[in-house]
Amino acid sequence: EVGVCLLDMDPVNLLFDLRQMADFTLDMAWEEIKFSRAHSHDFGKIAVLTDSQWVTWSAWLSRIFVDADLQVFDGAQEARSWLLA
Repeated sequence: EVGVCLLDMDPVNLLFDLRQMADFTLDMAWEEIKFSRAHSHDFGKIAVLTDSQWVTWSAWLSRIFVDADLQVFDGAQEARSWLLA
């Protein structure tokens, strides 16, 4: 249902809070790449909250597959402000 809604809307902004994520695996990286490719034009801005260097690296790698403006943040307020700007 979400996919159908996205087809009829302007790009949406996303906030991914991955600070509590326990681990990062190759399977997760592959799923992230598949998702990014499938939704490459659906997002305007993507804010990623993380303190993990692996997640940061993965987020920057995902920029290859999406048209969205993607930024990585340490703090939630900064990320929300950026999304609303």
